[in-house]
Amino acid sequence: MLAIGVAYVRALGATSGAGQIFIGPMAKPHRMFFMTIAALYCGLTPVSLQPIEPVTGWSIVAFALWIVIGGCVITTGRRLIHIARRLRNAT
Repeated sequence: MLAIGVAYVRALGATSGAGQIFIGPMAKPHRMFFMTIAALYCGLTPVSLQPIEPVTGWSIVAFALWIVIGGCVITTGRRLIHIARRLRNAT
């Protein structure tokens, strides 16, 4: 859902006249790369070597998803700030 929100903010900026803003830190290519690395690690590593955090029970994929979630929130904020700046400077 957050990835859809990030894309929506980009589209909103484009339709409002601020242009396409693809800044990150978790733009689509970054999210895809991060999750691909996590999936490849889990697919190529034996389960006995895949660490699970003892307190929360998080696996590599859960940890990667939380990082992506945090990055999406930061990315959304940064894009909104850039859109607001461009629109203020345009008037």
